[in-house]
Formats: sequence, structure tokens, C-alpha cells
Amino acid sequence: AAFTDILLVEPSMRYRRKILQSLLKKDEYAAQLTAFPLMGVGTFTEPPHPPRGFWANSYYIPDEVINPHPRFGTLTRNIRLRKGSNVAIRMPLFKDEKTQPIQPTPPPPRSGLDPKGEKVDEKDMPDIPLSDFGDGYEVHMDAMAFGMGCNCLQCTFQCCNVDEARTVYDQLAVISPLIMALTAASPIHRGYLVDTDVRWDIIAASVDDRHPEERGLEPLKEHPRTINKSRYGSIDCFLSRCPSRKPEYNDLDLIYDEESYNTLKANGVDETLARHIAHLFIRDPLVIYDQKIELDDTKLTDHFENIQSTNWQTVRFKLPPPDSPIGWRVEFRTMELSLTDFENAAFAVFIQLMIRTINAMELDLYVPISRVDENMGKAHKRDAVKQEKFWFRENFQSDSDPRYVLMSMDEIINGQKKGGFPGLINLIQVFLDTTCMGNDVRDVVEQYLVLISKRASGELQTTASWMREFVHSHPEYKKDSIVSPAIAHDLVKTCIQISNGKITVPSLLGTRTTEPPMDSSPPATPPGSSYLTAALAGSTPSFSSSSSSSSSSSPSSSSSSPIDIAASSSSIPIPDKNRCLNSPRGLPSLSPIISPFGGNFEFAMSPNSSHWVWPQPTDPAEFPFARAGEETALTYSRDGKRHARHSSTVQEKGHA
Repeated sequence: AAFTDILLVEPSMRYRRKILQSLLKKDEYAAQLTAFPLMGVGTFTEPPHPPRGFWANSYYIPDEVINPHPRFGTLTRNIRLRKGSNVAIRMPLFKDEKTQPIQPTPPPPRSGLDPKGEKVDEKDMPDIPLSDFGDGYEVHMDAMAFGMGCNCLQCTFQCCNVDEARTVYDQLAVISPLIMALTAASPIHRGYLVDTDVRWDIIAASVDDRHPEERGLEPLKEHPRTINKSRYGSIDCFLSRCPSRKPEYNDLDLIYDEESYNTLKANGVDETLARHIAHLFIRDPLVIYDQKIELDDTKLTDHFENIQSTNWQTVRFKLPPPDSPIGWRVEFRTMELSLTDFENAAFAVFIQLMIRTINAMELDLYVPISRVDENMGKAHKRDAVKQEKFWFRENFQSDSDPRYVLMSMDEIINGQKKGGFPGLINLIQVFLDTTCMGNDVRDVVEQYLVLISKRASGELQTTASWMREFVHSHPEYKKDSIVSPAIAHDLVKTCIQISNGKITVPSLLGTRTTEPPMDSSPPATPPGSSYLTAALAGSTPSFSSSSSSSSSSSPSSSSSSPIDIAASSSSIPIPDKNRCLNSPRGLPSLSPIISPFGGNFEFAMSPNSSHWVWPQPTDPAEFPFARAGEETALTYSRDGKRHARHSSTVQEKGHA
């Protein structure tokens, strides 16, 4: 993707939200909340429905809140049937001055009928044992909807090949707890203030289908192994094959299915990846369609994706679909949903820039997996950004001995005050200074980085911290940890006003005090639609600089010999090398160059550039990190192999 695509992220989020809002009634709103504060409290749906339905058997949740597609009701029911009971979610209650123990909820009447109107066996809808309710200072929830009813911000990034995807997977896994804490936005569940700020453990418990034998509560008889985590959790192993990924970093006892592992090894899959895939197969499928049982696994990946898509982890390693141009991808899954499009775009762009920085600078952020798990626990705690310290690498060069120490969020993001780790944002800034990012894009990126920097330092609040403050300052709050319907109404109304730019909250957004106001008019053309429309029609708009000439028809795609650009310069658009030198920052906005030989790419030319060679067709280029005065190379790769490189000396930063 071109750097200019960064300018489309926030408008795209806004556009999609406007589409959703345009389909609602005048008194209905799509609130950008990670968790609805009154989920499971009394009559919280319109129209009202009783709890204890066929699918969920929940004391709090009616089945009508579940998506009507058969997959979701089936998932809900199969999780509890496989487990042998309803899921038991218990979150620590925030103890205020007048907080009293929560009494167990009496069993409501069962619905008694399945969706076809047939009588249900009461054994399939058992009462919840008193032990599930906890000690009175835990908020009890009992259905998948409490977890999967939360909202979040997930981003999927395509990588150039499998090795890059494996490296990105590992490095993002390390920072996943930190970003979750920075986006914390869910301190209220089932009408109570809880003593955590994020949703993750709630979802993990809401889909935990492990039988008592698998949880180590009963001797193994019907199940082959104990499993130490829910199928929704943090990752259990790193994947990269790079030398910096030392074996001791995978310090958890990885449980995997031996039959799957042996099959993978016999078919040439390396040890690390075979163990990862086989680890997914310790889980049973949760739902499958009749017509999808007998499939040709040599041509279709439905059976694999059925397991993969119900292993929900902090990051997900995604394989290319068969017969598709989609490549190797990594999904980043821990972020909570923020109130504004500005915040959500800031974190989405931050992760994308982190990936580029990791790849360009070959950052080594590895800490042992056990430390990542510790960080996940710390990230759940109330006000973790300001109160907790996290395990992180003090030195980030892959050729150095690892030193991981406890750091504050401020130190990790903004840097240690007396030398040491420079901070992730400063590393991103160094990377950006080597690129040909335009001033218009850089200005937007700077706003995003300032938000994250101030959030990490504590100068700006997390959404969770602001929500707690709102509840505590509400005139109806009785210091008893209860978020009443009146408090919840005012909180949600205020959140919607913040999202729609109606009110300002400087403690959340800093100098970006408001969102652009969003009315209820129908959405206009989506951002970037002219380019997307042309692309879908099989063509793309022409991008070229003032010195470019139009390209001729592409050579035959069957040819794989290198193309000598010095001899073919009349047929490819080349950017004006002086554009970088003459701009105020030395960082102009360069449109993507559409190569007649295949592939889109951005680049800045140093004054000495004269002769480039690349294969045809080409994939997007790999750009090395460069500093002024260094001899650098621009390298093009395809199918994981480097095909050509161009060397030159960097005259000043940003020119490689």
C-alpha cells in the first residue's frame, strides 16, 4: 500500500459508521462501545425477551440477542454442551466505599422448547451451580454473548512472503498486550464497575469449551490431554525462522496433536510451523455444516479454516486461500474499540507503521512467551497504562544479547529518560525520516503518534479511565460499584455525542478535541472510490510525476528475465528525483508508480541513481533502512527470493 492510503483510514471508518447509522431509526444509535454496560441487566432489549433460551441457557441473556444465522446459536450451544455446563465468567468487582457482595441469581424458568417448537430435555439446560457465582465480589456472566458481544478493533496486514509473515506475527505478539492496555475501554460489565479495564479475559471465558478433564479438574478418561488455556487466549509459540528467534523464547510447554504434527512433518513443513498448526488441532470443531463435511482437502481449506477460525488468539497467522491473489497475512486482535474514528485510525495506522519499522530496521523485540503472558495479565488491570510495568526488550538489535527488563508504558512507547530503549514512537519517527512520505500524510501521522504518546505517558486518559471518572462523578452514583440504568443512559449518550463530534473531551483526545460532526444524512461516495472503482473494473487510474512518460503495453507475463530499466526508461513512469530535494521536509507526497511490468511501489531517488534492474513481473519492493552517508541497496524480491538490487550512497536521510 502507498503511504497516501493512510489518509483513507479515518474517512473510511467514518464512512462505514455513517452507512450503519443511516439504516437505523431516528431514536437508534450505533454506539462505539467495547461493551454495553447493561448487557444482561433486567430487560435490556427492545422488544423485551426473557432469558434462559434453548441456545444459551443463560440466566441473564435472551437468545434473541444472538445473531440469527445458524452458526452463532450453534456455537453458543455447542460450547456449553461440550464443556458440560454453562460457561462461567467471573470478573473481579471494583470495591468502592459502600460496595456489597453480589447475591447469586435465582434460576429463571427455562423456555422448554427448541427453535422447531419441540420439547427440550432438561439435562441439556441444567441449573447453574452456586460455585459458578464466585465469592460475591465477582461479577458473574454465563454466556458466549457476554464475550462475543463485545466490540474491538482488529487489523489484518498482508506480508510479502511466508517468512515476513512469521516474523511480523512474532513481533506483533510481543506488543499485543501493550496496545490492548493503551486502548482499554471496558470497565463496566453487567451493570457493575469491575476491577479490570479490558474485555479479553471475558471473551476467553465466554468460549471456553474445555471439559473438566481438559481443565485438570477430573482424571483423563474420555479426553486425550489437559489444555492449559481457553481457545481464546494469547499465543503459545513464536513462529519465525530468523536466527534472532532463539529456542528459549518458546518457553511454554506447547501441547499439540501428534497425528497432525506427524502429517505436517512428513509433508515438508518445518518443526516450528508444524508444531503451531498441530497446536490448533488440539481443539474440536465447534460447528460444521452438513454440506461441508465431505470435501477434497487437496483443493479446499474449509476444514482447516474451521479449526483456525475458532482458535482466537492475540495475533493470527493467516494462510493464503487457494486460487486467490491474497497472500500471507497477520491479524492483530487485541485492541479495544475507541469512541472516535480518530483514535481507532490512530491505532490502526500505528500498528501498520510498526510493521514497516520492524521490517525496515530489523527490530528484535523478542521476550520469552511466558513474559508475554505475564504482560497480558498486567494489561488487564485497572489503569494499567500508568500503574503497571511490562517486560520489554531494552536492546532491539538482533545481533546483541537480549536484555529484557520491566518498563513503564511511557518508557516503552516514548523511550527511557536516561539512555536505554529509545521508545517505539521514536523508532517509527526514525523510519519515517528515511521515507518519501508526503507532508500531508506526515502531518496526519504526527497527530496519531502524539495521541498515542500522550496516552502512554498518562497525559491523556484511556477510554476506561474516562468512563470510571464519569460514573464516579455522576450524581446518582452511590459509591457501591453499581452502574444504574440512569447512569448507563447518560454514559452511553455522552459516548455517542463524543463519537459524533457533538461535545469535546480534551482529556481523551488532547488538541484534537472534537470529531467532525456527523449528521444522519445518507453516506456519500466512499473515500478513495474512484481508484477502487477503476480497480474493480480491471483498470487503475494513471499515476505519474511531471517527468514521467506514459507506459507502453506490458511485456508478456510468461517472461521472467530481468528488465533493464536504463534501456527501457521511455516505457515506465519515473518520479522527478528533485521533488524530494526541493520539498520543505525533503518528504513530498509521491503517488504510487504503476509499473508496466507488474507491481505497485513507492520510492525516492538519490541524486546518484542511474541504473535499476528488477524482475518481471514484480512483487512490491523490500526497502532497506538507510541513514545519510551509508551505501544502500534497493532490492526487489519475488516468491521469497531476491532478484535484483541497486546500490547507491545516501546523500541525506530519506534518499535511498
